Amino acid sequence: DTLKAPILAEGCAVAAAEGVPLTIDPAFVNRFVTSDNITSMLQDFRRGRPSEIDFLNGAIAGLGEKYGLPVPVNAFVTRLVKALEALQREHGTTPRVPSLRKI
Repeated sequence: DTLKAPILAEGCAVAAAEGVPLTIDPAFVNRFVTSDNITSMLQDFRRGRPSEIDFLNGAIAGLGEKYGLPVPVNAFVTRLVKALEALQREHGTTPRVPSLRKI
């Protein structure tokens, strides 16, 4: 929840700037993350395919910049995922990453 809370807060701030009031918290997200599903981004990563990071955290980072809102966590997550994808392309293997269930 330590990482989820600022990611979600930044997303809610960007949504509000776009005129979409949104309230979402880690408890809501945890109901899905702790289930047995495997996210599409993780599936893409495991298969060596590009993720949709630009359309998720990357979109929040871009809109935050557009509205002059600080979105450092979403910007960092976007850069981190892109770096992992680059390592995967460069080495042809999937780097080990921690489970989101522990974050």
